[in-house]
Amino acid sequence: FRLKMWQAAAGGLLAVVLVNSTLNSVVYSYLDTYSDALGLVERGGTEVAEKLMQAKEQLHYDMVMGHIPTMTQTELSEKLQEIGHELEEEHKVEQLHATANTISDAVVAFLVVATLINYKSAVSKYFKGVSNGFLTLSNTSQAFTLLLVSDTLVGFHSADGWDAVLKALGSHWGAEAESLESPISIFVATVPVGLDVAFRFWVFRELRKWNASTQVILDEIDG
Repeated sequence: FRLKMWQAAAGGLLAVVLVNSTLNSVVYSYLDTYSDALGLVERGGTEVAEKLMQAKEQLHYDMVMGHIPTMTQTELSEKLQEIGHELEEEHKVEQLHATANTISDAVVAFLVVATLINYKSAVSKYFKGVSNGFLTLSNTSQAFTLLLVSDTLVGFHSADGWDAVLKALGSHWGAEAESLESPISIFVATVPVGLDVAFRFWVFRELRKWNASTQVILDEIDG
């Protein structure tokens, strides 16, 4: 039965990944074709300007050090213009990918929620089976599983994990790193604390009803 549950979970996750990947490719192709007409892409921007200035400084450094032949002002301007066009193209691709990621993720999230609601009886049965399967584990296995999950989400080093995951998601959806610092700090300072309180309350109120021995093991480890 446990094998079937794992197979069902893996199959559902694989289906979500495949649908998301396919939809993302379709959306990106459409946006790439009609980006100019839709006005989705902003030319230049602070990020591109900073990279262009870095390229200019690098060229000056290379000329001073003799790594490349000295260029006239006209040649330097043409070279910088060429680099600028390349940077703008890279910026366009990044923007289109971020937009495609946002759209495809939103559509897939909607489909997942709609599927869960439409098949809520089957979902309820599945999670009941997961709960029953968990209760058939030994006390030490239950305690190990609960500690692994709780320490991953709300443990001492979990803040670094949350920070990395949220920054990766922000980059995936095209958010600038600077704009994410404050929201991430607030999230890391509040959400893990709330999860920790909820977990401890669940252990105190619910776990002792199901398996008091597992609660004793957890209390001894925390103590």
